[in-house]
Amino acid sequence: MSKVDIRNTVALLVVIAMIVAIAPMLVFPAGVGAVDNASIEGTFTLGSAAPIINTVTILESDGLTPATSLTPMSTYYVRVNITDDNTLDDLATCNVTVLYDTNSNNSTGDIPADGATQAATLQLNVDTSTWSISDGGSTWDIVTGSCSQPTLTNITGDFTFCFTVGKIATEYSDWDFYVAVADDSANGDTLYEAENLPMNWYGEIAITDGTLAWGQVLAGTGFGDGVNEVTGIEVNYIANGAYDEQVATDDTAWGGSSTLVASETLSSNQFAIKVDDEATYDGTDPQLVNLYSTDWATIDVTGAQTTESGDDVTNTFWPKLGSPFVDANYSGTIYFKIANGS
Repeated sequence: MSKVDIRNTVALLVVIAMIVAIAPMLVFPAGVGAVDNASIEGTFTLGSAAPIINTVTILESDGLTPATSLTPMSTYYVRVNITDDNTLDDLATCNVTVLYDTNSNNSTGDIPADGATQAATLQLNVDTSTWSISDGGSTWDIVTGSCSQPTLTNITGDFTFCFTVGKIATEYSDWDFYVAVADDSANGDTLYEAENLPMNWYGEIAITDGTLAWGQVLAGTGFGDGVNEVTGIEVNYIANGAYDEQVATDDTAWGGSSTLVASETLSSNQFAIKVDDEATYDGTDPQLVNLYSTDWATIDVTGAQTTESGDDVTNTFWPKLGSPFVDANYSGTIYFKIANGS
């Protein structure tokens, strides 16, 4: 073989080798025919985060001023700020108990039962936006038109309860608030808010029966059992604590030239009136009626906290006239008063 042929043979072999080396790249592109990834489905459900009661605020009827005391038959607000990471529409209930802390120990173990004198629970069903109250059928009240809840798609917001204190909520120096909230998964939170708010004294009075008509009274007579006596004047007293029964008039002149005086010793055209909450005149218990601008006659100091229907008391009046006394018709007004007996 000549040198030319040898060179040609070598060149051909080189070309064939290059083709063989390149051919796999052309026939089998990168990645084709090889598995280098795989997949699997992933799932999860949202867990129920427990709600958190952040703050509890007690406000006056303006909804702005912090309350420093409570008064029966007055209106207040309780603002409860709550956080729920599942948003507030996950909540089921939010309840607020207004309570008389009977021993001032701020304990959840002795929260009184709901009733007229010691506790009432304001209730909210968040799912239905329904407000209600548990109060033992008393004069405590929830003012639904003034209650409000926040946008439930938020995770934090204020739930605001508006309520009226019952008329015989016990007069005492320590009233607190207990809040309980629960979500749809029965997770919850509680907070005992030791506000230590005093419950102020409250009294209510009404004359329910009787007519104070003495008819004919003789000059120079009076102040004796069965003498010039009118009884059956029924007075109803309602109070959330100790109370006194008082009586007075607003004018000393009841007609003609008469003058009412707070004395047992009378001169001409003077008269006096005594009153008691018993029908028997014993000379010591009946009290002289005076002008209320001067002094109310206190006829009983033993009144205690009543029921919501109150205590009915029968009062008796005895007038006494001086002598001589001008012939005429006489009339005046007697006022009854319930006063703080503490």
